[in-house]
Amino acid sequence: MGAKKEYVNRELGWLSFNERVLMSAEKETIPLMERLKFIGIFSSNLDEFYAVRVGSIHRALKDPEHHQLKETENPKVLLKQILKEVKRLSERTDRVLEDLLAQLRQKRICLVDETALTQTQKEFVELYFSESLRNHLFPILLNPKLNFPYLKHVTLYLAVHMYMKDNLKDYRYALIEVPTDILPRYVRLPSRGGYHHYIYLEDIIRYKL
Repeated sequence: MGAKKEYVNRELGWLSFNERVLMSAEKETIPLMERLKFIGIFSSNLDEFYAVRVGSIHRALKDPEHHQLKETENPKVLLKQILKEVKRLSERTDRVLEDLLAQLRQKRICLVDETALTQTQKEFVELYFSESLRNHLFPILLNPKLNFPYLKHVTLYLAVHMYMKDNLKDYRYALIEVPTDILPRYVRLPSRGGYHHYIYLEDIIRYKL
């Protein structure tokens, strides 16, 4: 008699497949920039997974009578298993990315955020924002009395907490779409000390908030 095959849930199996993409980012035999691309592919796949697969599980929780899960699959248990696995993979991704960024720094390529800009870089960011970025930003105010607004599929948003300086209790929330479909996600900054500096597009937005 053959060995009994162990059933692997479709969602958990998909996460296992995506882990193999992450493993490619860890291989030192692959060129550095290609390894960074694998990080991007892994993250994009995970976004798609949450939008489609995890979304369907949440719908199964709300409507137990109509879902596509197998009878032996409990949506609540499955969701906990997914969250545990995603947490493990996310922590692993952070470690891989930090290692890759360290290797980039050795090659004089640095990724900086809005808190580490020189005066020259701040002036560049101000100009870039006014000339290239500002006209593509359309904040979406959130109103608890209205339905949550429609968000584009696989799109990056910044969540913004707004409040009055003289009254912290008077606050609102908003979302800002990061227009990576129009502008590059990585923006090159003026060089400093022989290093090439880049900043995330969303960090430029954050700098101007």
